[in-house]
Amino acid sequence: MTNTPRFTVPHISRRFLLQSSAIALGAAALPGDLFAQGKMVVSHSNWRSTELPEIFSKVFDDYRKANPNVDLQIEEIGFIEYIKKMELSGQAGALPDTLELWVPTQLARFVEEGWIAPLDELIDADKAAGSDILGAYEPWADTGYKGSTYVLPSLGLTNVLLWNRTAFKEAGLPDRAPETIDEMLEFAMKLNKPPEMYGLGLDGNGPELWLALAWMFYANETRIGRVGGDFQINKPKAVETVQFIVDLVNKHGVVPSFTTTDFEKLRSSFASGRVAMMPDWNGVPAVIDGLKPTFEWAISPLPKGKTTGAMLMGGDSTYAISAKAKDKKAAWEFIKVLAGHDTQQAIADKWPFLITRKEIWNEVENGTVGTSDSLKVALEQSRRPNAYDTYREMPPQLLQAVDIFRTELHDVVANQQTAQEAMDRVADQWADLYQQWDDSYGELGDRYTR
Repeated sequence: MTNTPRFTVPHISRRFLLQSSAIALGAAALPGDLFAQGKMVVSHSNWRSTELPEIFSKVFDDYRKANPNVDLQIEEIGFIEYIKKMELSGQAGALPDTLELWVPTQLARFVEEGWIAPLDELIDADKAAGSDILGAYEPWADTGYKGSTYVLPSLGLTNVLLWNRTAFKEAGLPDRAPETIDEMLEFAMKLNKPPEMYGLGLDGNGPELWLALAWMFYANETRIGRVGGDFQINKPKAVETVQFIVDLVNKHGVVPSFTTTDFEKLRSSFASGRVAMMPDWNGVPAVIDGLKPTFEWAISPLPKGKTTGAMLMGGDSTYAISAKAKDKKAAWEFIKVLAGHDTQQAIADKWPFLITRKEIWNEVENGTVGTSDSLKVALEQSRRPNAYDTYREMPPQLLQAVDIFRTELHDVVANQQTAQEAMDRVADQWADLYQQWDDSYGELGDRYTR
């Protein structure tokens, strides 16, 4: 699995589009003719198969065997390049028939631009035939935008806490993860032996920093972005949370290199024994296993603050149909396979990803899925109160919004402004991003529907 951070810029300039014409033309070449050697062509682009090649190569091969009349053409691209290319392909009118879609930055924009097709008629036709497609998915899974369904969900994500059991034992700590945020700080201070080991690792610089930080806001009975039409990031409890994070770095000294560290560095640091605890996404146990740590470690639900809290994102991997797909019925049958039971079961057997189908979670609870032990922790976390999708609360221009928060947060760490001053600036700049969106597409309203 690649550990490359995921992010995108929703709006790309015409100048950049022209400079990147070679990429766009490459995408345009994929769909080809409707028929190839007498077969119906279905073109598909995704990134997930670059992370899970053995699983998806079998999914694609099995589909071809079951559908000999279909010429399935697959384009596989790493995540960051994929996000950029799909944006360019959309602008060029050259999206493939079906595509993997990352909801936080792509769904609203692709719908507003008319690049992907609504799935409601296809869903209704299946339902009339006795198949309730959407009924199979968890209620937190993202499927639509402004009242219509545009994607079938495959994977989401939530948080877990990784902790070094060997280091805990050597420090005389209980053989369990901290149960409260206060206890997390207490344990971190006892584990802290810089520079050999730091008590806690937090991503303060990467595009995925909310995976490390958002849960502390929710556990402090507050939110982050625009909720009910009002920004929360500069409200008292949110500012209090920002100050707590900064104190972990400056006052307590238990977090290493906060303003220059991302998850890729942190995962390596944890696996090498230089960080004793780390909040991360639920799929990370497979990443840590691949780094081959030489000590005993475990995962647990996140510590509680005033309440529980976690990030719960329902659209880390979904599947859509291009508005220009020539045979939407054939495209529909294919994305049902990609988001179907057998594919999700194959993934969950090997990787502890937050799959979206209810029946797979029943199998997880029964212990019959290969990664059941890890997924049970993620399942417990996702079902606790105050699990929210941080990206839903933020402007659709996600990369810019994260950059704004990161810049202002770093200034607080550097004692160049107070937490309140910084979060007021964040709220003002996020408001500008929302206004830019509204000027282009009309009022955003809810980011997407579930």
